[in-house]
Amino acid sequence: MAGEPIELAALRGRAVLVIAFNHDDLRSHATLREAERVARAHPDSLAVIALCGNPGSFRTLRTLLEAFSRVLELERTVVVVATDSVREGTSPLGPLPHVPTTILINRAGIVSRTVVGLLDQREIEALVRPALPPGG
Repeated sequence: MAGEPIELAALRGRAVLVIAFNHDDLRSHATLREAERVARAHPDSLAVIALCGNPGSFRTLRTLLEAFSRVLELERTVVVVATDSVREGTSPLGPLPHVPTTILINRAGIVSRTVVGLLDQREIEALVRPALPPGG
């Protein structure tokens, strides 16, 4: 279900893209659609997590993000609500002052790249390629 917490440790062994976004930012929408295409191309080796940083109650955001996921046709992208520590910049992801911000976590669970701004499918492919398993 959209908005629910996710445990990153469960994704170890896969490349993970975390995309910090706001649901009302068009650049975020475009980046998420492009990341979804890349996730569909690498279903077994890449996980995409969309991390919504908008303020609001968890219940309201979860309901909104369920509709958001359907409208953007996010089938492989998991959409979650950012915690207070993420919004405050005190999480292991560090400060995320701009959206969209795309963070690549390699298969060992280490943040390997952070890119701020709009990314297209080609740029996302190039970003994740080194973190994918051979043949992934």
